[in-house]
Amino acid sequence: MCPVKPVERRLNDAASIWKKASDAYFDPDEFRIQLHSCIQAFRTVTWILQNNKEGFVHFDNWYSGWQEKMRSDPILRWLVDARNQIEKQGDLVAKSVLRVTSSASSYDATPHEIELPPILTPDEVAEMMRARLKLASPSEAALIKVERRWVETELPDHEILDALVHCFSVLQDLVRDAHSHLLERHDTCQFMLNFQTTDYVLPEFMLNASDPRIRWIKLQENRVVDMAHDGMQFGRDVVDAAEKHYQPGESIRRDLAKAKTFREECLALFQMGKRILEVDGRHGAFAFMRTEQGMQMSVLGFDDRAEKHIVIRDLAETAKRLKAKSVVLVNEAWLIPVNEFIKKGFAAGPLGQKEALVLHGLSSTGEFLNCQVAFDREDGNIKFGHEEVDDKTFPNILAPFLEIWGLQIPQTRSKGTTPSS
Repeated sequence: MCPVKPVERRLNDAASIWKKASDAYFDPDEFRIQLHSCIQAFRTVTWILQNNKEGFVHFDNWYSGWQEKMRSDPILRWLVDARNQIEKQGDLVAKSVLRVTSSASSYDATPHEIELPPILTPDEVAEMMRARLKLASPSEAALIKVERRWVETELPDHEILDALVHCFSVLQDLVRDAHSHLLERHDTCQFMLNFQTTDYVLPEFMLNASDPRIRWIKLQENRVVDMAHDGMQFGRDVVDAAEKHYQPGESIRRDLAKAKTFREECLALFQMGKRILEVDGRHGAFAFMRTEQGMQMSVLGFDDRAEKHIVIRDLAETAKRLKAKSVVLVNEAWLIPVNEFIKKGFAAGPLGQKEALVLHGLSSTGEFLNCQVAFDREDGNIKFGHEEVDDKTFPNILAPFLEIWGLQIPQTRSKGTTPSS
């Protein structure tokens, strides 16, 4: 048996308890019980690892580096203190708060927080707010986000389950690295096979953690909605099937395989998007997020500007959990002249203009890129026009990612034509 197996088992146990806590989010007593159990389980992962040190090469030298890394992580330090308080002093001092955020564009206003009874669900609060709203002619994109959050006194800026997702992620990286320092290799270890054969980063239930906690009010319709994107963590077999179906040329395969920089990856994905459009006759809205493990793909669906903003914000929260390094959106759009965009304040089509394939990308370092190409449909075939690549105009649709990566709003200018999804 792999010497790290007991550590893997405890990490998985902690994740399972985390899910129970998430399921009990609106049951204060049950949530408290599962939360405390989850914290204690996470805390024992490193203890079990140290108790199995005899299966490692130079364990102390290797582990000392990880100890230093974990000590410098404020959330992991909180985990240690929280476990000590649970064991020696009693319950954590946690409270349930309601965060309300409004927006009428890709940029959010400053959120407001109030404390409410934790038994109230986002649905109930959103309905109460909706019934009291009296707004004159709100725009199509006007939204209010209603989010319930459990926060702990010693970690007030983090939702408590999101903090534990971070703990899981770091501990999972630790366990994964541990396999590289064993005295003997164990090629049949299921834990490592999961990383070697798929693009797995986090359990699906952690990626979708915010679903029961957030509701949106579309102000133009005065309606409560519940939306999220459909993320995919897929195996290598899916990649092989896609290549067989689309049969990209040698240049596309080479560019995708050899892309080293953010710009190179954007340009390669754009060429692959053109190939998808040629084969299928259409290109849905897709998001690609680069992580340490590989590429995560999400299928995006929305019917209007408000829903588009909701989905992109949800995608940004997922990128935060995945510790994504970049995001790239690729989809069909209608092109409208910039003067029309300025007149309306947003891009809306179709307005009798050309169809186009567009790409918007942003990296965690602040680099961004836009690509677009107009196309015509002739006798069932796609005929592409001139490609445009722009690194001067910030793609506002990706504004929610600025906050999660600690970036400032770039000062940019628009030119040419503006894509409308």
